[in-house]
Amino acid sequence: MVISRSLLRITLLPAAVRKRAATRLGLRASPGNLRSLVRSLQDEDASVREASLESLVKLGPSSVPVLIRGVITDSSNTRATMAAALGRFGSISSSVVPTLEQLLRDQSSAVRATAADALALIGPSAASAVIGLVRVAQDNEVEPVAAAVKALGRIGAAARSSLPVIVSLLKHDDRSVRDAAVTAVGLLATASRSQTTGRSETAGRSEVKTSEHECPAQLIQFLFDLDTGVREAAARACGELGPSARPALPALIQQSQDGTVGVRQAAVWALTAVGPADPRTLPVLIAMTQDKEWTIREIAVKGLGPFGPAAKNAVPRLNVMLNDEHTSVRRAAIEATVRIGEPARHLADTLYARCFDKQEATREVAMAAFQQLASCLHEFVPTVIGELKSPDANRRLTAIAVLKQLGPVADEATPHLLECLYDQVMSVREAASSATGQPVPLGSRR
Repeated sequence: MVISRSLLRITLLPAAVRKRAATRLGLRASPGNLRSLVRSLQDEDASVREASLESLVKLGPSSVPVLIRGVITDSSNTRATMAAALGRFGSISSSVVPTLEQLLRDQSSAVRATAADALALIGPSAASAVIGLVRVAQDNEVEPVAAAVKALGRIGAAARSSLPVIVSLLKHDDRSVRDAAVTAVGLLATASRSQTTGRSETAGRSEVKTSEHECPAQLIQFLFDLDTGVREAAARACGELGPSARPALPALIQQSQDGTVGVRQAAVWALTAVGPADPRTLPVLIAMTQDKEWTIREIAVKGLGPFGPAAKNAVPRLNVMLNDEHTSVRRAAIEATVRIGEPARHLADTLYARCFDKQEATREVAMAAFQQLASCLHEFVPTVIGELKSPDANRRLTAIAVLKQLGPVADEATPHLLECLYDQVMSVREAASSATGQPVPLGSRR
């Protein structure tokens, strides 16, 4: 071990040698080994630093006191390094969080950011750091603000009180802060929903509440901000809040017509998350299937699915969307058709065309749709039977596959499928055999 400690200190040696030495020191938690590993967290080579950290983690709680002492230094780089390392020990040592809380007050913005990142790794167990993180979230420097917001989101339900501060940061000038705020809003909402559901179950109630949050009025105001980045972030945050942001539905409906693609996209997505199957959103989603941006069309089409049969007014638009120029939109339209069910049975012809789509994934989704919609497609069976007479072998193969998917609904096709056992093309005969369970006649196997 003495040799390994010596090798780790000699920076002129190849990094691979120092890395092996660091790994070896992780086999024994002696004071000398711990000190050497902590020092090597400052090594110029990233692989050596990582090996040293992994060895410290392997040595467990005994590494923590040495790392905490390493924080007491005039070097901000060293303090930041120690803070980052301490984040890896949050689950095994309660002394880590108070030290990181102290570092949230550090004069160096890099140290404050690193401490916040470390607390984010610790998550809910860092609940005592919420006040300090809220203070950092109102910092003047972008990096620590973004890191603090991320940490508050990761802490979860215990950081619910920070929601107003986080929402206010949706108006921040920096995109990375706005993005962190959006993510944090979603994490806090999810944590609160889980906590509320847990309490309901404990109390013996069967209903599942969505959240204890009310949609912050400030969030709705931001949907009308002059800055497009703020409007987009606010819409995304509403979507992350989910059904608890229902008070924002009218504003989101209005913003779905925004002239900026990013805002429209965020608003339409939020409508599907905040008000799934809400009658107010159905006409908006139908209208947004005509948007010039394919990603918005895809989101709108997907949003039709939760309505089920109630989305019968969307069927004419789905007929168009099944032929959309973008494959993702076509697939979304197939899936929405399946969920709408019986009112969409008249789309069988267009759906059948998708079985010949240029994209294999779309063809597979279309084929599966016939099985899912079988109960309401009996009237389409004669059309598919007619396809068995097509001069195109591929069309005959597809018709057989669709009839097989339809199952008992297509029993009337059995005599026609048996005739296909004598088809000129062997692959068609084999497909017919698979569909009917009858062997290919010996005389037709040439």
